[in-house]
Amino acid sequence: MYYLLGKSLKHSMSKEIHEMISDIEYDYLELNEISLLGRDFLGLNVTIPYKEEIMTQLDFIDDFAKEIGSVNTVVNDYGVLKGYNTDYYGFMKLVQKNNIIFNNKRILIIGTGGSSKTVTKFAKVMGAKNIDYCSRSRGILVNDLEDVYDIIVNTTPVGMYPDDSLILDLSGFSIEAAIDLVYNPLRTRFLLSTDTKAVNGLYMLVAQAVRAQEIFFNISYKHKIDEVYNKLLKATTNIVLVGMPMSGKTFTARKLSVKYNKEHIDTDELIEDIGLISELITDLPNFRSIESEIINSIKYNTGKIISTGGGVILDKENIKHLKLNGIIIYLKRSIDYLKTQSKNGRPLLKEEGSLEKMFTERENIYSAVADYTVNDMEEIYEVINTKWG
Repeated sequence: MYYLLGKSLKHSMSKEIHEMISDIEYDYLELNEISLLGRDFLGLNVTIPYKEEIMTQLDFIDDFAKEIGSVNTVVNDYGVLKGYNTDYYGFMKLVQKNNIIFNNKRILIIGTGGSSKTVTKFAKVMGAKNIDYCSRSRGILVNDLEDVYDIIVNTTPVGMYPDDSLILDLSGFSIEAAIDLVYNPLRTRFLLSTDTKAVNGLYMLVAQAVRAQEIFFNISYKHKIDEVYNKLLKATTNIVLVGMPMSGKTFTARKLSVKYNKEHIDTDELIEDIGLISELITDLPNFRSIESEIINSIKYNTGKIISTGGGVILDKENIKHLKLNGIIIYLKRSIDYLKTQSKNGRPLLKEEGSLEKMFTERENIYSAVADYTVNDMEEIYEVINTKWG
């Protein structure tokens, strides 16, 4: 039997990933202390907080893992426990896939644990100009950080579901790239706080798992990395539709739901469950408050098709919540098209000129918050197929 060893593994994807790579018996092993680890296993993957502590339990440590100072893969070779580091390979593949250059760059690493040591080794091998650290125990304090870095990497679990914390606001940094080893949610608040290249740790997780199985079984599985990664993206990413009232978001979402066999969530329908929208909207602040509560309640959903109310984009927190696990698609319609649609049941559009006024006020906001802007179904299909491979 093969296991992922850690302290709290409720939200891990490792079992799913390893079983996608090969026909492996894989499960989770939660221990409060590393000293409780026996030898009744064939192999282990090791996660926070045991990547360094596990080394005290091993009979043999690969030279490269020893040099890094972190082990995340263990093989039980007829009672002899052998330790390896596949995180390095995973991080390398992640960086290569996203065309991030470390050579001669100024690197800030958040955290000083086992994953931090792996990233440090990679940065040094790639010829980083300098490497600084930020953590609670040592290095530079968050409040003392200056805007002098090219790449910032979060190696801590801060921001991992269900923790909604922001470890560092990147809006004040003119960086080239942000990397978060967290993969659940797909976009943490750390990544959402920057407009530059922002990369999560999912590809690294898949690549290091592939490398671990190569060590377990002495078989090459490199061809599985992109295949497994794309399957996971397809299974976990939400497709979120935003746009003007009467632009066809609900109709489009229903078609997508059928085509991709994903559950459809309509935020207006959820509000209807609380009370009639036509009645609630007479008290607009209350309506917006309820709408925000609904968005907050579904923010950690995965693999859904979500259609939203036209005004959902007016609250920045709504957008952050929807982007945690979703790509936002703006279903753009011309004002001429919208004028042809029925305004029945649309209290905010009953006054003459209200549609034109709303269109003018919101069009740029829709474009700004969207990951993609589309005009019809064919364009939506193209976006989704490109995103998922």
